[in-house]
Amino acid sequence: MAPKNKQRGQSTRSARNDRGQNCEYVPSDSASGSDEDGDGGFEQFVRKKLMEICVGQKKLEADLERSIEFNSSRILELETFKKSQTDTVNKLQQEVDSLKEKVNKQERFSRRNNFRIVAVDSREGENCVRIVKGMLTNKFGWKSTPNVERAHRDGREQDGRPPHILVKMLSYQDKLLIMKKSRECLKDSAWFIVDDLTLDDLQEKRKWKDEVKQLYDSGTKLRFIAGKWRRSDGQIYNFDAEQTPGNEFS
Repeated sequence: MAPKNKQRGQSTRSARNDRGQNCEYVPSDSASGSDEDGDGGFEQFVRKKLMEICVGQKKLEADLERSIEFNSSRILELETFKKSQTDTVNKLQQEVDSLKEKVNKQERFSRRNNFRIVAVDSREGENCVRIVKGMLTNKFGWKSTPNVERAHRDGREQDGRPPHILVKMLSYQDKLLIMKKSRECLKDSAWFIVDDLTLDDLQEKRKWKDEVKQLYDSGTKLRFIAGKWRRSDGQIYNFDAEQTPGNEFS
């Protein structure tokens, strides 16, 4: 009995070994179908994501186009507003310049009877009206009593010179006569007389002082009247174009 059992066991083990050596993995239909379904699902997933990206891109493009249109419209509005503001500013600047010119003319007119005496030593308790009348009588040979409306010191000491004496005459014609004769009548004196100019007129006069000196040295004499350098015939002298026609005092 024993040998038979032994032989039976050996044959059983041999059969198992044969089955193990001849066994190969063959994918089942269900396994193969799962892989195909997996590949199809991935493809669908990729297509879905690409579609979402395309839709998102189109939405971004549409939003960008609307934004560009809005900003273009806004820029046009701002440019139009800027032009309007620039025009307004230019107009206001012209009005300001016109007003400044009118104010300067008014101030010039208020000073038309004035002149200044420069380099008169100041003294304690001085009477400026008496000083002016004495000068007109002694230096200018004034026969009658000079019609001096008022006279006083004005400004501050400059370059070691005392403040000017600001004089206002009752008559404009008297003022013109004094201005015309001042250089001759005060040629032996340290005093000299200048017109009482507005700040704008004073700047205009000083602006061309070197050119005026060169013209004077070459024989052309100019006079500063009504805010402009003028020839002897009253015509305005244009330093850029030599001369501008017109002799109306403004």
